[in-house]
Amino acid sequence: MQKIIPYITDHEISRVIISAAAEGLGVEPHLASSMAWSPEPSLVYGILRGCQDIIRKCRAINMEWWHIDLGYFGRGHYDGYYKLSRNGLQASGDIESPGIREIPSPEPWKSGTGPIVICPPTTLFALNHPYEKLDENDWTDSVRRAIESVTDRPTLVRDKKSLVHSSNIAIDALIAGTPVIALGDCLANDFCPNLSDIDDWAELRMVDREAILAIAAHTQFTLDEFRSGYAFELSRELQG
Repeated sequence: MQKIIPYITDHEISRVIISAAAEGLGVEPHLASSMAWSPEPSLVYGILRGCQDIIRKCRAINMEWWHIDLGYFGRGHYDGYYKLSRNGLQASGDIESPGIREIPSPEPWKSGTGPIVICPPTTLFALNHPYEKLDENDWTDSVRRAIESVTDRPTLVRDKKSLVHSSNIAIDALIAGTPVIALGDCLANDFCPNLSDIDDWAELRMVDREAILAIAAHTQFTLDEFRSGYAFELSRELQG
């Protein structure tokens, strides 16, 4: 099994999280820069400060890469969960959950009388995305026009029905009983309907929320679980 090289930045959060992951992996972290990168499986926290370049270099040669970010639920610095995904910014929907970690209980589906909430990517995320060319204003305009082509329901941009690119808002909404459509690199994307189904309440409520939350629970970990090596032990078993 190839070792995973963790890449660290000068940001405090990166130092804490990548140091914990490096301890669990039993390796020393490298500086997150394209000049310091070596063609081996790589690990980064977030997509800023050179981490996006590490991801791009891995993708250019089909090299395995791992990504850490704030967890799907129960998240928080530094006493909460952090998600860990392989070859993507979020976990894949084809992971089989072994059912050994707890999931939150979703609330009943909401009535659906409010506007369709559009949650665009942030400017920082759009500008630094490692493999999508994004502009939050253009994305929002495209989504709004697509919605208008299938329904006359009103729309509201950001912060109940939510339409997101790839935010954790999707998981928050599903737990709260709000139907979701995800269009980007998002765990919910593999389970939720297409944009053309935005007005089909039966279809929107067919989503298996327990399956989504089970995958989320088995692909997010505490700092102690990173330090002990358990995060990567389970993730290699489930994500390859």
